[in-house]
Amino acid sequence: MIDLSVIVVNWNTRELLRACLASVKRHTTGLEYELIVVDNGSSDGSPAMVRKEFPEAVRIENPDNRGFAAANNQGIRAAKGRAVLLLNSDTELTENSLLKLHRFLFSRREIGAAGGLLTYPGGAPQWSYGFEPSLGRMVWITVSGLLGIAWGRKPGAVIPDGVARPIQVEYVVGADLMVKKSVLDQIGLLDESFFAYFEETDLCRRVRAAGSEVWFTPETTILHRVGSSFGPETLPRLRIYYTSLFRYLQKHRGGYAFAKAYLLAKFGIHALRSRKDADVRTRFRAIWLSGRDYPLRF
Repeated sequence: MIDLSVIVVNWNTRELLRACLASVKRHTTGLEYELIVVDNGSSDGSPAMVRKEFPEAVRIENPDNRGFAAANNQGIRAAKGRAVLLLNSDTELTENSLLKLHRFLFSRREIGAAGGLLTYPGGAPQWSYGFEPSLGRMVWITVSGLLGIAWGRKPGAVIPDGVARPIQVEYVVGADLMVKKSVLDQIGLLDESFFAYFEETDLCRRVRAAGSEVWFTPETTILHRVGSSFGPETLPRLRIYYTSLFRYLQKHRGGYAFAKAYLLAKFGIHALRSRKDADVRTRFRAIWLSGRDYPLRF
């Protein structure tokens, strides 16, 4: 069995994908690894580019967009590594991060999944881990922010500015999520009822429920051109995000109606205060139109 299977799901990000795969080859040493590229029906020439420039990669080409979770599961089923890495196509390695992350993952038996520090192209840290969503946490984030209270703030995504040591977390962002294959054999694959977003949160929850730990380590750094693999925060993208959020809450918290009402109130107030803020109005509309079921109609 090889050390690591690097799984990259692609949908119409040919140039980003090229840079991602080239960076893995350029900056990964000391590991026996394989590249698995799952293409979700791209129309931009991505599959041909991979066939020509990365012939060593295992290629899975879907006729249409099956979603992030389903495509990653195809890669996991084909994987031969002791661990699998879910790596976004809009990431780039600038150092031997995969070796560091792999060593950390296998440094203790209790660790089941781990992720590293994601950064913007300029080097600033970005959201790398977070806490499971719940209505209570959403409300407290708002209230504590208004009151200036630091205690108990557990946001859905955390920018680890100043975090110098590895810490145990509830989930790591799926742009660079490494999981032991033995743990996946125990808990199962990603939940394909999530088209995109929150599938990694759900997976990490199941990792922890099975008795393993999820860790963030700032000792590995991966550049992430956040959002580039999915496009800008348009209404369709935001509807997918909130549909996945509500699906997650329904699955693990037993309901989502109150959370939707809270978010509508929150962003409704923002929209009234900032009438010219198109982004806030778009987010409000996305929440209004989202439930917990796919497919979405636009």
